[in-house]
Amino acid sequence: MIRVLLVDDEKDLTFFVKKNLESKGDYQVRVCNDPRLVVAEVRDFQPHVLVLDMMMPEVSGEDVAADLRESKETARLPIVFLTALVKEGEAGSSGNVIGGQFFVAKPVKIDELIRVIKLAMAQSA
Repeated sequence: MIRVLLVDDEKDLTFFVKKNLESKGDYQVRVCNDPRLVVAEVRDFQPHVLVLDMMMPEVSGEDVAADLRESKETARLPIVFLTALVKEGEAGSSGNVIGGQFFVAKPVKIDELIRVIKLAMAQSA
């Protein structure tokens, strides 16, 4: 069972992604809608991968990722960013990597998210 911590301030999106990932049978998903709570959630849940929205109020996904990278215990946690800044066609043409970071374009397609989660986890192994 792959533990996924899903972080996005859009509650409808997190509900949809959680429901659809868990329906695949291989995923246990915990949702965090407040980016200020991510570090505590990571320590409590011990996810295998973090799926993290880039643009959230108060704290950006990039800031959350930087905080996690500063700690020895979370520095190697694979992160897949969610972003509305890149369109689906652009995502595929870049191999879902920009600046060395894995990402999935919104609106999220579950099969694409699963593919990129597996890539991110394989790279960090």
